[in-house]
Amino acid sequence: MNLRAGFATLPGANVLHALFEVCGASRLKQLIVRHNDPARQDRFGTPDLFLYATDNSTGKAAIARFVEVKKPEEPLKPD
Repeated sequence: MNLRAGFATLPGANVLHALFEVCGASRLKQLIVRHNDPARQDRFGTPDLFLYATDNSTGKAAIARFVEVKKPEEPLKPD
């Protein structure tokens, strides 16, 4: 795939840390295996955003959501 420079970047370490804190290694592994399954190559469903909130007292990620962004009137797909 030929992506123009600056179009796609890796998330920062703080985002990856929050992802591990909220999901845990086992659930992240399940997500990665599912996402990379060749049987799903024609099925999409990868969320657009990973949003999280940090607890002010602990500094740890306390809550997170995977978010799919849709245009008005664009239907959700089962994937």
